[in-house]
Amino acid sequence: MWALENRIAILLVDARTLFREALAQVLLMEGDFAVVGEAGDLATALAIVLSVHPEVILVDAELPVDEVADRVRRLRQASPRSRIILLSMNDNPRFVQHALSLDINGYLPKDTNRHELASAIRGVYGNESKMVLSVSADCLLSAGEPEDGPLSPREREVLEFVAQGLSNAQIASRLSIVEGTVKRHLRNIFTKLGAQSRIDAVNKATAAGLISGTRGEPAERRLGAAGGVGVARSTSVLRPPRAG
Repeated sequence: MWALENRIAILLVDARTLFREALAQVLLMEGDFAVVGEAGDLATALAIVLSVHPEVILVDAELPVDEVADRVRRLRQASPRSRIILLSMNDNPRFVQHALSLDINGYLPKDTNRHELASAIRGVYGNESKMVLSVSADCLLSAGEPEDGPLSPREREVLEFVAQGLSNAQIASRLSIVEGTVKRHLRNIFTKLGAQSRIDAVNKATAAGLISGTRGEPAERRLGAAGGVGVARSTSVLRPPRAG
């Protein structure tokens, strides 16, 4: 491990250069932190880890869970004593549960503020057995709900409102949650259903019997009727047109 005048040696692993550079600038505002390397891919990260053995590694987790697991496993093999904190915008309860089953020391959202991130780094650095977790209250509630198909009850509820043509702000108001949480639910829904747009998600969920939808009316027409909601265009409909 590096000892840099009592500063904590940190490695940043993220494919997005701008995000890494911005994160490095934020961390360097803390007097007891030292960014000893940046890596845009796993191979570069492993080379740095084997050379430097940083005390804390901040790892991008905007990847499928199996790729995140492989990344954590290989970094852990290269530097067993490094503390690994995953950074992600994925608030899907099942993804979070999978992530927490890995040999990591923390899981934080990428929109966490500087002070929360600094506190998490110092917390895991000072206690090898400590786990730092920061997720939304809605994620914790959903984690305790029984799964009924690929979508959680809350995700189905959000998608029902989408099918009615409500905007993200309107859905947030109906559910008494913030708009950012609605957006996270939609990202999770798109991932689970393999959907490319709101319309596509509604069509696939309706076809699978996950939501009720609105009978006899194409998803494109219903969603497009809600002016200003930014719905992607699509030619797919909830049911095929009648022959003849």
